[in-house]
Amino acid sequence: MKLSSAVTLVSALIGVYLSSFYGYLLFHGIAEIFSIVIAFGIFMVVWNARRFLQNQYLLFLGVAYLFVGGVDLLHTFAFKGMGIFHGFDANLPTQLWIVARYTEAFSLLLATMFFHRQLNPGRVIVGYALVIGLVLVSIFYWKIFPDCFIEGVGLTPFKIISEYIICAVLLASVVLLLRNAGEFEKRVLAFLVASILTAVVQEIAFTTYLSVYGFSNLLGHLLKIVSFYFLYKAIIETSLVHPYDLLFRKLKHGEEELRKSRDDLDLRVRERTQELLEANQALVEKAAIIDLAHDAIIVCDSENRIILWNRGAQETYGFTAEQALGRVSPELLRTVFPEPFENVVKAIAGKGEWTGELRHTRADGRAIITESRWAGDKEVAVGGFIEINRDITPRKLAEERFRRADRAFRTLSECNQAMVRQTEEMQLLQQVCRIVVDVGGYRMAWVGIPEYDENKTIRPIVRAGQDRGYLDRVVITWGDDEKGRGPTGVAIRTGKIEVSKNSMANPSFAPWREEAAQRGFASSIALPLIIEKKVIGALTIYAPEPDAFDEREVSFLNDLAENLAYGISSIRIGIERKRSENELRVYTARLEMINRELQDFAFVASHDLQEPLRKIQTFCDMAIKRCASVLDVTSREYLDRVRASADRMRQLLHDLLLFSRVATRPEPFRKIDLVQTVREAADVFEAAIKQTGCRIELEDMPAVEADESQMTQVFQNLIGNALKYRSEQPPRIRIHAIQDADGVCEIYVRDNGIGFDQQFAERIFRPFQRLHSRGEYEGTGMGLAICRKILERHGGSIRAESRPGEGSTFIIRLPGKQSEPEIIAAGQVI
Repeated sequence: MKLSSAVTLVSALIGVYLSSFYGYLLFHGIAEIFSIVIAFGIFMVVWNARRFLQNQYLLFLGVAYLFVGGVDLLHTFAFKGMGIFHGFDANLPTQLWIVARYTEAFSLLLATMFFHRQLNPGRVIVGYALVIGLVLVSIFYWKIFPDCFIEGVGLTPFKIISEYIICAVLLASVVLLLRNAGEFEKRVLAFLVASILTAVVQEIAFTTYLSVYGFSNLLGHLLKIVSFYFLYKAIIETSLVHPYDLLFRKLKHGEEELRKSRDDLDLRVRERTQELLEANQALVEKAAIIDLAHDAIIVCDSENRIILWNRGAQETYGFTAEQALGRVSPELLRTVFPEPFENVVKAIAGKGEWTGELRHTRADGRAIITESRWAGDKEVAVGGFIEINRDITPRKLAEERFRRADRAFRTLSECNQAMVRQTEEMQLLQQVCRIVVDVGGYRMAWVGIPEYDENKTIRPIVRAGQDRGYLDRVVITWGDDEKGRGPTGVAIRTGKIEVSKNSMANPSFAPWREEAAQRGFASSIALPLIIEKKVIGALTIYAPEPDAFDEREVSFLNDLAENLAYGISSIRIGIERKRSENELRVYTARLEMINRELQDFAFVASHDLQEPLRKIQTFCDMAIKRCASVLDVTSREYLDRVRASADRMRQLLHDLLLFSRVATRPEPFRKIDLVQTVREAADVFEAAIKQTGCRIELEDMPAVEADESQMTQVFQNLIGNALKYRSEQPPRIRIHAIQDADGVCEIYVRDNGIGFDQQFAERIFRPFQRLHSRGEYEGTGMGLAICRKILERHGGSIRAESRPGEGSTFIIRLPGKQSEPEIIAAGQVI
């Protein structure tokens, strides 16, 4: 490990250790999150590179660390002091720790079985999910998992023995890893072994602590950080910085062996050519010996006519010696030279040899590529040539497949980076098309979207590359007709990838063949862009060579299209979110204006409307006093009714003002004592309580964050209703509360009054709704409506349960803490 890395690790350990002085929970959280992030990172790196991996050890390990990280995350949440899992003590995090370490140890051991075996990652994930799921159920639900830690006592024998078993399994995995050392680069192997050995020391440290906050526990977590750091260096950093040392190691070795083989071949061919130059005539006379060579050996005279055709040539090209002898070699094999033939002759005359790759056609019509060496001098076949060819078609096809996959992979990588940075849809599409052409080396790329007109036209919106007016001249549709059966039309119509392997031979490409040929569009692929199961368009790519898109390249480009569709969706969601935010700001401004108008109305109602009512009452009183002697009974009754109506109107206006001020004139929330609030509300009815013999039973209730004046008003309305709607028995009111684990307070106000039918339980909370006539009970029908509005402003609720003659119970749900009081208040408008 480099000095800079060691310094970084030591500095990080010191920093994490110092965090323990501030709080052990902080230290523990940092240590566990570090290992969890690395565990998930290993899974993501290995999972996304699984199609390239030949070492199944890494794939198994990646899946395993997904579940190790998941259990470690539960262990972090369950640690003593976090307060997330109620009803459990320090035994729970210790059990989860043992589960995670068992999983990690046996995974490292089992992974060594897959160096040379194929692995089905889906089955491995399902297997891990089932096993880990059953273990977690045994801990959280069945509670049958053995105890690992007892408060006040310390670690159980099961936990200590388990740690030593884990150490033994880890050491066994190291032995198996060293036996397969050839599967890894030395640097990777060293970090893996260092990580496992550090984990062994870590497990030993966890066998001695008596407290989850003890020094042994702290030391063990520091060692865990070191172990996972080595794991990070071995897999994640190596995969990102030196991928050929880990993910593509076998490919790299294969390339080195191929290069070595080619160098050996060059050397052998050069030596053989030299021998042929020295003894060409002798080799012609001893054709039976040349016949034994696997390479195709052809000797031609000065006119390039074949005078020797060995068995290797017959096997390579399919022509017998009788068919080949006397024929002109380039004509027989339909040779395609990389340069003019005259240059080949000049090279042989000047240097004595020429080397290059040639394209030949076999007797069965199949084209092959050969690695060819030509040699000749005045002593060889009277100025002729000797030609040695080796069929390298499989190797060239493999190289071509790798080149295509590489360009698709680089295109995908660059496009993914663009999608992360870009926030405008059209700019993103344009940039992706440009990357496809510039990085991928494709001829042209464009994005078209379907129009829902009569002709089902596909409209190009962005393009890049050798277009030269192509999209402006051709007509492409997504209908099931001649101009809709090309790759783009089919992709949009069916939602599936469509490949045209050879534009010049594909009958479906006929309408665009001439224009495509002028621009070198030999093959193409159309990738549908699908958002929420709807095709919004297609990305079409043209390549200059036929059969350009093999299975692996199509897979990469499909990932590109899916990622592009996701990027478009994200941009649209972002735009929609901004639009919604703007609408919300406008709506909020309108609410503020409405609230101001409501305040103005409240002012008018409290002054201008109440003043005429006071005058009506005053003049009625004056009329009764001054005209009492002349008023008959009917007139006196009329005046009393006017006074009563005016009084009811004043009370109604008063209640309407209270109802409106719930939202327009709120007080800030603060912590209040509900018991004291209820007592202050009851004091208002002191005289009525004494007169009716009412008894109020008030139990302890928690403190909550609320508007004290409004909560007093709620309890005044409820106590007043209990006194008003009392039965023949003395009123009894019981008020108590229950607070749940989430801090929500549920308050019960029970009375023994006349009650009501439960079918009216919702109606009584509506403004002006009454279940009794004014002759039976006074009131405006606004009291309970005001209660509901106040509690909704507090983010709470109120409901009622009752039966006729059995009293009523009002149940209030109220948050113990108000998180966003201003937003709640602003949203209440009448």
